[in-house]
Amino acid sequence: MHNLIAIDVGSDTANDVYKRMSSEQDYHSFEHHSRLSIATNARVLTADTRVLLTLGTPLPYPEKIPESWQDAMTALCTHDGAFAFVFCDTDANKMVLVTDFLGYMPLYYQVKDNGVVISSMAKAFHGSCDPAGWGALISLGYTIGDSTLTDGVRRLPSGSTIAIDLMTGEMTSTKYRNLGDVAYSGGTLERVKTTLDESVDKTLGAALFREQAVMMSGGFDSRLIAFMLADRQVDFRPVVVSHRDEQLDADGTFAQAIIKKLGVECAFNVPDQDFFSSQAFLDYLFASEGEVASLYLFIAQVFQFIPARATTWEGVIPGYTLVDFSAGKDGRTSGFSRLLAEKANAYDGKLWTAAREVFTAEVAESFQDAFDDAWKKETDRYPDNGDGVNRYLLEHKSRNRTGINPFKVFQTRTQTVSPGMTWDYISASMSIPASQKVNHALYYRLLRRHYPKALDIPFISGNVIKPAESLNVNMKIFELRNSIENFLNLRPRLRRIFQSPKRNVDFLPSSFLQSSQLSVENDEALSPAFLARVRRGQVGSPEAMKLLFHWRVWRWIHNGELYSRLGETGNNSQ
Repeated sequence: MHNLIAIDVGSDTANDVYKRMSSEQDYHSFEHHSRLSIATNARVLTADTRVLLTLGTPLPYPEKIPESWQDAMTALCTHDGAFAFVFCDTDANKMVLVTDFLGYMPLYYQVKDNGVVISSMAKAFHGSCDPAGWGALISLGYTIGDSTLTDGVRRLPSGSTIAIDLMTGEMTSTKYRNLGDVAYSGGTLERVKTTLDESVDKTLGAALFREQAVMMSGGFDSRLIAFMLADRQVDFRPVVVSHRDEQLDADGTFAQAIIKKLGVECAFNVPDQDFFSSQAFLDYLFASEGEVASLYLFIAQVFQFIPARATTWEGVIPGYTLVDFSAGKDGRTSGFSRLLAEKANAYDGKLWTAAREVFTAEVAESFQDAFDDAWKKETDRYPDNGDGVNRYLLEHKSRNRTGINPFKVFQTRTQTVSPGMTWDYISASMSIPASQKVNHALYYRLLRRHYPKALDIPFISGNVIKPAESLNVNMKIFELRNSIENFLNLRPRLRRIFQSPKRNVDFLPSSFLQSSQLSVENDEALSPAFLARVRRGQVGSPEAMKLLFHWRVWRWIHNGELYSRLGETGNNSQ
């Protein structure tokens, strides 16, 4: 897929960087300027000394190349979608970068003494760790702001045009769209539906492939997509992956029931229990660049089932615009203090205790201090209420979330799209107050009014089953069985009395955690005492071993050593 780009503005060549990022051999290489080197498999338009590279899915695709870098600055920021544009005018010694208004299609950069390096992949860069990035990863499971896990490597800001002087490497950035300009009131359900329809139609018009695929789950987002496509009589291929380790696989069961209701054929994919020791898991780690802690994470094993050469729909944008994520455990909307208290790992909790075990005292402390500073800096930009929390999550967690940014990871195999990739839709949906979205209330209203049959099957969201709005005997029996299973899971003695064996559906422990590669080398950031204990077979806590694993994976991905280090360790049968 057209998702990779490496650019050097300086004295280096991008070819080696590109080859380290990807095994693809079919790519474009441009070196017609003394200070510019480009290697990419993105869409390319050329004219004289001008080059336009397009990553992702802009709405619409540009039909012609801008006449100048000034023209690019104004024309390329009019597009909706999830995209990144790179325009080069070598005659004028200028480069222009344009990021989509949500920043889903990533571009990373690193300033060097003799210029700047730009890439769509974080693994293109070498460097030490970024304390703020690692502190956020340990606390939240995702980086915040424009930080990465690598010091000196930043993600270009969302909704921005960046001009670079090719001779000096100087960068100037301008924000062309800002979610802070969206009102927090005045939105209507009718406006949401109208703009959502418009965004889906625009996206279908930009589809690169004949086959449409939908990543189906038992939740709200994929169900909305399936009904919207069916309403347009668009044939699509549902991709359902078993989540059998939770809630009797309510996720897969509800997804299949919805697909059956729509009369669409559906393949049911069941991951290998040994997935986290497999080549397929290494492929996911490489695609996600080790930027998320993915060991035993459900979404990691979905990656292997992503269809190649299809336009694949994912519900990330509706999921972060139609639901209130600020609500606390009591269901009421709240501000950032409650979000941090309820969603972040506490400094005296298991994960931070593991961090102080794995890393040296100085490094662990730097992670904590840097995260405190970054958290305050980022959250100070928003109102300290439910609407501010939801906007923060849309701008941060949705593109750097604990799972993955599908526009980054899935895009390596497929064209990834989502409903709502337009400024009009975001404006309409975010202008409905958070209080109207609590407990999926807005979603229920939307489906009840426009797709009532979608409510015939229960939902599962955040591992919680939400009831259907009509009587379905089979689903009621399933919910009863699931309730009994959950009850017995909490009472093993009672399970033995009733002679009810526990379902053995959990993933097997990863053999990668037993690899001697995890402890064979010293690292200035890691505790020598901890590494010595691991070498002697005195392994640390499960949290400590997972943290060590992710630290090593991040290092090896950036050094191009992931497969050579772990390729012979696990089960490579997949």
